[in-house]
Amino acid sequence: MRRQETHDETIARLWQEIEAKRIADLEAQYAPRAAPAKPTWTKRQDGTDEMSIPARPGARMIHGLASSSSINSHGYALIANGMDCELPVPLLSSHKGYDAPIGEVFYVRRSQDRIYIRAQINDNEAGDFAWELIRSGELRCLSGAARNSSLRMQGIVEGKTFYGSWELLEVSICQTGANPDSVLEVYQLGSNETKFFSRPIADRASKTAAKHSEPEVPYAGVWAEGHQYERGQFTTAGGALWHAEVASKGVKPGTAPGTWKLCVKRGDAAKLERAHASTNA
Repeated sequence: MRRQETHDETIARLWQEIEAKRIADLEAQYAPRAAPAKPTWTKRQDGTDEMSIPARPGARMIHGLASSSSINSHGYALIANGMDCELPVPLLSSHKGYDAPIGEVFYVRRSQDRIYIRAQINDNEAGDFAWELIRSGELRCLSGAARNSSLRMQGIVEGKTFYGSWELLEVSICQTGANPDSVLEVYQLGSNETKFFSRPIADRASKTAAKHSEPEVPYAGVWAEGHQYERGQFTTAGGALWHAEVASKGVKPGTAPGTWKLCVKRGDAAKLERAHASTNA
């Protein structure tokens, strides 16, 4: 037959159980916690890569292109698919206040030629002021900055430097960015980033246009006695190309040196005549 414990033994046992639970709770409270899983790149079906962390519920958000592979106004290009980052990426205003950002980037998507981001604005006075400027359209551009120590040069062509590998240090909202492709909009639930990927990259588009177009010349056609010519216009007469030094009417090129200046004697001037005739036919 089992002996019944005494009152003192019961009290001692209960104290032991209470102490053991207290120690276990303290150990659980101060035990090293496993670091949260670091977000990594995920390959999408369209071939682009994306990375994200949860956004703050109800946060004010923006989205747009933080960078592209275009040559920026500083004379270098950051190749988009060579970018890496760690989320969250600080969101600044005009690359100032790195230690006190006005928000953070929580989603990044990179393709071969552009980098798309979504960011949330802080709920404080600085964030409120930034939000007003964004909503008014005064701040409508983005600018991504690279960590200098991460830049890996790909090559230099005609003074333009290309960096094939780099780390995104921060993204800034600004009035005008160094990259013409980097624009932002207010992000709302259901907003679609497709338009940011369907737009042609400005640098490439401008080069293509320049390659396939002739420089515009203010050509006024073959000289006619009754036509009014303004200063700066060009006309052809006798197979030569002439520039109007001053406004005139009825003054034939070659008869008044102060009115007309000879530019091309013969040859290329005929091309302008034919082009002008075809556009006015």
